[in-house]
Amino acid sequence: MELLPNEILLQIFSYLHKLDVFHSFNDLNQRFQHIIESCLYEINIIDLGNHSFRRWYFFIKDIFPRHVQSVRSLKLEEEQQFELFNPYISQLTRLESLSLKADNWLYHYDYYYWLNQYLTRALSLSSLTTLTIHGVTISTLKIISLSASRNLHKLIFLKPKFTSNFKVDDIPQMSYVTHLSISLNSTTQLLKLFKLFPNLEKLNLSIIRLDSYPMYHSEIPITLRKLHLQFLTHQYDGYPNLDCLQKFLNIFQSQLHILRLIIINAQIEFSNFDKFQNLIKNFEDLKSFQYNIHTNYKPDKKFPNIKQLPKLRYTMFTLPRIRSFDTGSNGIYQICDLNSNLTLKELFDSCEVRLDRNYYNERFSIPTFQFTNTFVLENLTRICFERCIEETLPEICRFISNIITLSPNLTSFKVHSRDEMKLIQHLKEIFRPHKSNNILNLELIISWENMNRLTTFFYDLSIMFPKINSLVCPSIGQSPRTANLLQDLRTYFPKLNRLQLEMIDQEDFRYFKKYLKESRRQFQSKYSFTIDQDHRNSYGFYTYRIRLY
Repeated sequence: MELLPNEILLQIFSYLHKLDVFHSFNDLNQRFQHIIESCLYEINIIDLGNHSFRRWYFFIKDIFPRHVQSVRSLKLEEEQQFELFNPYISQLTRLESLSLKADNWLYHYDYYYWLNQYLTRALSLSSLTTLTIHGVTISTLKIISLSASRNLHKLIFLKPKFTSNFKVDDIPQMSYVTHLSISLNSTTQLLKLFKLFPNLEKLNLSIIRLDSYPMYHSEIPITLRKLHLQFLTHQYDGYPNLDCLQKFLNIFQSQLHILRLIIINAQIEFSNFDKFQNLIKNFEDLKSFQYNIHTNYKPDKKFPNIKQLPKLRYTMFTLPRIRSFDTGSNGIYQICDLNSNLTLKELFDSCEVRLDRNYYNERFSIPTFQFTNTFVLENLTRICFERCIEETLPEICRFISNIITLSPNLTSFKVHSRDEMKLIQHLKEIFRPHKSNNILNLELIISWENMNRLTTFFYDLSIMFPKINSLVCPSIGQSPRTANLLQDLRTYFPKLNRLQLEMIDQEDFRYFKKYLKESRRQFQSKYSFTIDQDHRNSYGFYTYRIRLY
């Protein structure tokens, strides 16, 4: 390889995971050190590939500190990664782009504590121009407005956690932001955010509904020239309608130069080329109109590009074909309660379905709608059994089983049980063959009945959920089984790298802390763990978050 020119070596390295390049060629010689320096421009720990967190941990501790000033882009996930990188923030003097992400199930107090702590320091970097945050809240938005340098021009907010009645009156304007990408529930929320960004030039907006609340041209930033608008929901009824969309777009007609439109499952009127083109008839300064429209109705032949899709669906588009700025099918994190009032619309739009613990069986009736063969719950990523599964009616369990079957992106499951062995049987009934293989995050609320059966329980659980990488469960207290708990989990769940144990008893907490310290000395495998106290429903829960690597 020494005889190959640098260009060929870089081409070879592009086919390898960066972590493999670092570990194979770091400090080999001066020439290779200079070549792999470019591989450090972008560090993405969200995408671990097939590598264990342990390899990334040693990269952060041993390699990263020597090359910290080479990093241009950094992507992190959840609070333990924030904590690992925290000592090096001030040294990232060339950092231009920062992305902070958490799995949906990790949107808890500890995540936001570290997110806000990390942001406060990172935003002081004058080189930072682009910031991406998953699960942003109003408090986080305020931190950005108070801490960011004026060089921060681009904000990307995915799956924001805004309440329906949020207020921005006490948040300073961010006049330096010119590009905003965001997912929202309604245009009412959009109007509030416009107040914070008076000099906005480009808006990427994924929205669920255009509500009836009136909008006026005077309320939008006068600098706005580019609008990317997408409707990625409502598989069942087609939304928005043409008249409603035209009223919304007309607000921008006097100033837009570029308009991009994506609609999934458009109504029949969008298949008429002349009616569709009327959307922009009053846009005198419009220089570019691009679209990507999906519909169940055959479009007329005036559209320049038409493609028939499977299941008698069609798409009309301009070239080059535009794509969603948010790779997720739905940029809003919505939760729906499973009850007789649930609508198909609410179910499809939701990322999480929850069976409330206070909803009694005798008051519950299965929703009356029927699933079709083509119906897919592509947004659903999490299901929560807040109610004890042994007390749930069989027909409710069957309904949830149907939901699981229709949810290709379901990765998180939370369940409440009073008997660990009965739980296994119920899970086998709910999850049809191979559907449990997609679950990556599992949260168990269990009253342990028999400590001697724990090994069998975790083994059976691992057969059902072989790809689990995150597990939440109650502590087994001061049982003799504690000494084997981490070893069993490590053996049965080879992909497990994040474990959260919860306990109420302070003695159990101290006992387990002592065990963790002893296990570090006894076993070669390392355990990185953080300790915090989280209050829920007026009870003090002691929580261990353990990173296995």
